[in-house]
Amino acid sequence: MKMKRIAAFAVIFSLLFVNIGAYSQTEGEDPEESQAVFLEAIDESVDESAASVEDKGQENIAAGQEQKNIDFSRQVPADMRLVARNDYLELYINDETTEVAVKDKRSGYIWYTNPQDRNRDSRAAGVNKDLLASQMTITYYTPSSQAKIMNNYTDSVQLGQFEIETIENGVKVTYRIGKESKVYVVPQVISKERMEEKILKNLSDTDARKVLRQYRLFSLEKASERRKQELLAQYPTLANGDLYVLVENIRDYMKESLQEIILSAGYTLEDMNEDHKANNVPPAEANKEVFKIPIEYVLDGENLVVRIPTDEIEYHHDSYPLYSLRLLEFFGAAGLQDEGYMLVPDGSGALIYLNNNKLASSSYFINIYGNDRSVPLTERSSLIEQAYLPVFGMKKGDKALFAIIESGDAMARVCADISGRVNSYNSVCAEFVLIPNDVLDISDYSGNYVIMVYQPRIFKGDIKIRYVFLNGEDANYAGMARYYRKYLENQYGMVQRQQYDDVPFYVELIGAIRKVRSIAGVPVNVLQPVTTYDQAIEILEELKKGGVNDIVLKYTGWANGGVHHTIPSSVKLISKLGGSRAFNRLTAFLEQNQIDYFMDFGIVYAYKNTLFDDFIVRAHASRYITKEVASIYDYNIATDVQDYDRGPYYIISPSKIPSIVDGMIKGLQRLSVKGVSIRDAAIDVNSDFREKRLIDRQQARDILEAQFEKIKNSGLGLMVDGGNAYSLPYVDHIVNIPEESNRFYITDESVPFFQMVIRGHINYAGEPVNLASDYKKAVLKAIEVGGGLYFTFIYDENSAVKETYYDNYYSCEYRIWLDRALEFYREVNEALKDVQGQTIVNHEKLAENVYRTTFENGVQVIVNYNSEDVNIQGMTIEGKGYKVLKGGR
Repeated sequence: MKMKRIAAFAVIFSLLFVNIGAYSQTEGEDPEESQAVFLEAIDESVDESAASVEDKGQENIAAGQEQKNIDFSRQVPADMRLVARNDYLELYINDETTEVAVKDKRSGYIWYTNPQDRNRDSRAAGVNKDLLASQMTITYYTPSSQAKIMNNYTDSVQLGQFEIETIENGVKVTYRIGKESKVYVVPQVISKERMEEKILKNLSDTDARKVLRQYRLFSLEKASERRKQELLAQYPTLANGDLYVLVENIRDYMKESLQEIILSAGYTLEDMNEDHKANNVPPAEANKEVFKIPIEYVLDGENLVVRIPTDEIEYHHDSYPLYSLRLLEFFGAAGLQDEGYMLVPDGSGALIYLNNNKLASSSYFINIYGNDRSVPLTERSSLIEQAYLPVFGMKKGDKALFAIIESGDAMARVCADISGRVNSYNSVCAEFVLIPNDVLDISDYSGNYVIMVYQPRIFKGDIKIRYVFLNGEDANYAGMARYYRKYLENQYGMVQRQQYDDVPFYVELIGAIRKVRSIAGVPVNVLQPVTTYDQAIEILEELKKGGVNDIVLKYTGWANGGVHHTIPSSVKLISKLGGSRAFNRLTAFLEQNQIDYFMDFGIVYAYKNTLFDDFIVRAHASRYITKEVASIYDYNIATDVQDYDRGPYYIISPSKIPSIVDGMIKGLQRLSVKGVSIRDAAIDVNSDFREKRLIDRQQARDILEAQFEKIKNSGLGLMVDGGNAYSLPYVDHIVNIPEESNRFYITDESVPFFQMVIRGHINYAGEPVNLASDYKKAVLKAIEVGGGLYFTFIYDENSAVKETYYDNYYSCEYRIWLDRALEFYREVNEALKDVQGQTIVNHEKLAENVYRTTFENGVQVIVNYNSEDVNIQGMTIEGKGYKVLKGGR
């Protein structure tokens, strides 16, 4: 009761000086009686206020208890209002916090952009508590190259710096992140002459007095010598005449009123800056560390589409470049009691189990489409597999959230973390690099050793993420894969490519390599054939004799100077491989035997540069952000450092690639070639940071996609390595598709998500079996993921690549591998022949290192990667073995 009375007194005394006149003594009134009336009135007010505080406290406790008992997954909070609805979804927003909720009308489940029980999270504190309430986090740099971070809750919502507007099928919130400081047109120092001329003479006497009331007039005329020195030290221009100086500690509301009067006199901001300059006052400036960023939430059928139109982002790009933006970090976040996992696009795909307690690990992040090699790495990446698909997901119980990055994918990275580190939630989201940067070493020219350099603008294109809500049997990574496959079919026209009766046998033949030979005592880099055109026929004939019916050939190093070839804007056969006659014999053989073949080129890098090709380094090579020519050196396998002895190859500017592809298509058509393999453009996406011809990474990605479409429309078959998502609508075959993840410590399982998306539409194979570290595992992996087998062969002996830059082909002599390759192929073909052209409908872990894949026609494959036998559902599966179940048998 004592605390309640104290609270009540605080209320009373806040009003005391306003209302005390009501109890003041009037003329002729007894002072003691007046005092008694006054104290009695206060006592009554205290009792009433105490009761009010007590009632309010009880209401708050009841409201808190009621909120605690609400099942937010089923009931929308009362402080959220409906802004859009359709047959599938309802969209709500909280006008005070700007958090958003989406109700799935099919299941009744509600997804929130922010955890609704975050205030009860005892682990999160300070900025981490605020992050739970934010919708975006930005990182930017100051003029001194210091990285700073702000979020829209702390630095916008709590400051009231946002606007909400209704748009078609949704809502738009525009944030001004960073505390705004207003510039008032109220001169701090102004000469008496200018005050009278520019302001006072244009005002009424009343307004003039209001203005002068807020200024002090300083004059040297009657000041003592000592006072003169003090004033001149503070205001040197006082020597030129009297000055008016704005009084100190004037409040903003008074400045607002004063500004209104001064502006009415015709005085402008330019006038004030002129007066400030004349009197050594720094020009008035608003806080430049403010970023205006809009975010749109729109219902699109069964999906929520979240978009940030980058052309509406406003910031001071010269002083405070906006490096990155993390969007909806806690959308669908899972708590300590939730069960499930997060899907991340790590290689083939990986799962992070919720609450897995791997707090010793780093948080997860991976760049979509790998690294932009026009931004040099300070050290070699530890990644084995990159992210090829711009997707991520969250499974909670029998509900799942699946996200597709539709725009800005080349600038995106997927981030995820588990509960227990800085808060009690598991979260997965996308972050976008808006303005890439790099460090330039200028130690040769300045005492400052390095400076930060930036891309001069935000990338072209919006940020756009499509969120999909899955329920029941679809609420898992198999359901996410099914949805993404249908999405690619409907949105991008991905269709079922040619399917084979048998499992395809992929064989890469290496044509010509370069080798240093001593000629007359002088080391000379010469072209050496390791598989001629006629020898290629011989190898293929032996495969046919071995019972392989569906061969798919990739011929690398067949033209333009071998494996490291000149740019293919024109196509030139290699005489040492047999010339045009032998090549015609090869293509005739391939077509007669109905062998699909793909002649390999790269279009992203200039692997070899000569004086007489169509590539001029200074004109056609990309630039680093530092404006240096973008050159690449391979890494030495033994030392893991760049090998400068091999010489560089260059990143081709994306602006040059279309003309290269045009020439390549004409050259291949002239030779009557039916298919082309592109080794690099479905793996690497690189910018060109030329100052006047900037092509950002998103633009480069769009250019590469356009080239794949062009190749497909030309009638050529298309094979790629890797398989970045933008290539999928156009390709027939993918080799070197990732079959595992990087197995980072924070992840728990590798899953064949990539294969589950494309199987039945695109044929694929993993790494070459004969170059794998574990041949048997490579074969088992092909069976598990439903892929073909892939081998890299040369006709020459293995010693041919010894002491060359091609020693990665150390185990490719076909004679050594032929029998084993045929044995492996027969095994895989027997296991998978009945599921050719079938999609993967489910994939699950049955035990440690034991997985089951279910195909569209009901056939199941169980693979045991353990060395020991395992018993699964009454069946014994041998160590390093598998079982195929057909019709339940």
